[in-house]
Amino acid sequence: MKSFLLINILLSFLFFTGCAIKPLNKPSHIEIKSEIIQNYQINKKNSVFVGETILENGYSTFKESEIKGYKALKTIHDIKCSFNACNVKIDKNHIYYVTAKNNFNNSNLLYIPKWCEGWNCNPIYIQINNDGSLFSDKILLPGDQGFGQKFFEKEDMESRIFEPNIKKYKEYLKGSNKYELIYNGVDNDNTLKILYREYKNNFIKPAFSQVLSYSLKKNNIIRFKNFKVKILEANNEELIYLILKD
Repeated sequence: MKSFLLINILLSFLFFTGCAIKPLNKPSHIEIKSEIIQNYQINKKNSVFVGETILENGYSTFKESEIKGYKALKTIHDIKCSFNACNVKIDKNHIYYVTAKNNFNNSNLLYIPKWCEGWNCNPIYIQINNDGSLFSDKILLPGDQGFGQKFFEKEDMESRIFEPNIKKYKEYLKGSNKYELIYNGVDNDNTLKILYREYKNNFIKPAFSQVLSYSLKKNNIIRFKNFKVKILEANNEELIYLILKD
């Protein structure tokens, strides 16, 4: 009996001190990509409202990170733990994240954070498969003796409580650049107002901006850099136009 208890304590110690848990501190997938930025087609009729982008053009290199989470399909709020008290709350539609792998059985450890205070409130781990189905009917708490405590019922194991949810994040890298033209309306003199903004590297904020003015009294063709744009209709609500050349 003593030897069994000693083994149980040792396994619990190994589990929660990192020998059995493989931390997932990084996104599950990272890839460096490049793309040409272009939001228009030549000779296609377009319309935008004031404040919207007329055209966007540029080139970017970015790091795309993929983080896999799991969305809860039902709400669970219950206390079923025996040795260590726990007050489990899983909110429907909330996204939970895998923070570690269980090296004993290769299951994903879905972290459910502590949501209340008191002796019966603790964070927990739920063991799930890659598709979101439950791997085990047990939950794991810090300090558990052994491999967790039974929590989920038979119907939970047979139904689906979680489904995979993948989020992708872009981080633009040095050397990326783009510019955009934003419609600012027309004044009483029938002068078209366009805001020019230029971005570099991370695209967080404009590196340069200025307001461009084009008189429409004699000509409805405007030019910007290599762009040639035909203005079909312009007022203080909407701009209708064709990009003839880039």
